[in-house]
Amino acid sequence: MGINEMGFEVFEEMLDFSDDLGVEVVELENGTVVVDAGVKAQGGFGAGVYLSRICMGDLADIQLTPFEIDGVSLPGVQVATDHPAVSCMAAQCAMWQIKVGKYFAMGSGPARALARKTRELYDRIGFEEYSDVGSIVLESNKIPDAAVSAHIAEKCGIDPGDLRIAVAPTDSIAGMVQVSARVVETGLHKLFTMGFDINTIKSGWGRAPISPIVGDATMCMGSS
Repeated sequence: MGINEMGFEVFEEMLDFSDDLGVEVVELENGTVVVDAGVKAQGGFGAGVYLSRICMGDLADIQLTPFEIDGVSLPGVQVATDHPAVSCMAAQCAMWQIKVGKYFAMGSGPARALARKTRELYDRIGFEEYSDVGSIVLESNKIPDAAVSAHIAEKCGIDPGDLRIAVAPTDSIAGMVQVSARVVETGLHKLFTMGFDINTIKSGWGRAPISPIVGDATMCMGSS
């Protein structure tokens, strides 16, 4: 099973527990299913864990954990993966800038591999995937419309009805969780930019605090 299919299954699980997770589900006119995890919906820590699982193609164990800094207790997230190059770089890394009209979002998740965003990365790690379904997480404060989902689906070579999108702004609890869950990816990305062969890394583990929401999305990105 490929990472898009695995991410797709996490979406289906989110739909089953949408009330418990505080997310809202919207089906666009072209058949794309969108999960709002923090734009209009309340979302929360649980939704953030699901977003993180989708981002990594469900190839990581992601858990909420206490984190203490100078005697101050904060919520934290712990990430462990035995597929670091694929889960972190081929899927999770937010390298897809999605611009459609006035809509803008940063895209993370398995669908990036279908669109090969960015091609150099996939060439270097030797990863490619073809799938009939696509799963993606957008960092945005707006719900994508059918034009946005059609654009993403076209780049992925799939039908819009086979695309699943989760969206949350950075200045939301779910958004902050999925940013902090990039703790392993951040290290891998640094090594990648230095020219290190990240395919030689067999496993990755990391733990990071989840920052409180302070200010707007830009400030939250900095604080996280």
